[in-house]
Amino acid sequence: MLLLRSRSVHLFLVLDVVQSVSLARYKIIPFVTHANVTNNSAFINATVEIIATASENRINFDFTVAQPIYGPRLTVVLWLDLAAGALQAPFYNQTIDVCSLLKNPGAHRMVLLVYRELRRHGTLPTGCPIPVGLYKFRGISTNQMRLPPFFTQSDFMVDIIGLTSMTKAHTIDTRWYGVINYVKCIAADRC
Repeated sequence: MLLLRSRSVHLFLVLDVVQSVSLARYKIIPFVTHANVTNNSAFINATVEIIATASENRINFDFTVAQPIYGPRLTVVLWLDLAAGALQAPFYNQTIDVCSLLKNPGAHRMVLLVYRELRRHGTLPTGCPIPVGLYKFRGISTNQMRLPPFFTQSDFMVDIIGLTSMTKAHTIDTRWYGVINYVKCIAADRC
């Protein structure tokens, strides 16, 4: 019996190593197909351009803040389609205080994936209230947004809703559609 237990433990270890090795050659990334933006022109006017090729996405995102936004919040809701043909209950549903996000972006791990790319490709506000001005983000790459390995290949939809704490008004409503892909790494990629 002891010999059988010993072999089963080794088998589990071997299976676990094989699975880890096979996933190590792939990166899990979102591929955005299209987005809908609804502006509240009293607060924000935004535009989105998605440039898609067979292997990657590039996103250009501009927004103009018309008046200072006090107490900004974002509601982020992620739905996944897990082969059922219909979206399931939200996988991720969080309301985030933007002021605390700007001070400590690591507190929201899923949002941090997008925050890093925004910071690389444009200028983010540095504090609150969000000041009046034009904010441009050019060439945001979804290939750099590495998702955790528990994500499966599936369609997704993300709602990002901007709110103010003062009036609870919607400043912007966006809906992003796409696919989560496993992409084989090449020598130049960080996997």
